[in-house]
Amino acid sequence: MSKKPDPKNKQEEPEMAKKNTAKKVVESTTDEMSSAQLIKLHGSKSAAIRALAGEGFKTAEIARKLGIRYQHARNVLHRPLKRKATKAS
Repeated sequence: MSKKPDPKNKQEEPEMAKKNTAKKVVESTTDEMSSAQLIKLHGSKSAAIRALAGEGFKTAEIARKLGIRYQHARNVLHRPLKRKATKAS
């Protein structure tokens, strides 16, 4: 059985509405952007892949959105970042 919201308790509804609205705003913003715009915004394809994954998009959705192969998106998400070596003082 699922718990039905209490019609007398109006506090539950606004909190849920806020969460859903915030998620929709993020999704609609990235949905409207082209792949070139997303890549330019984040600086590289890999950064765009990681950013979209951070927003909750699935690997297949990221690949479609950026116009890349699924395997490319998966590799970026599953391989560790290579750190640039810093010069020791």
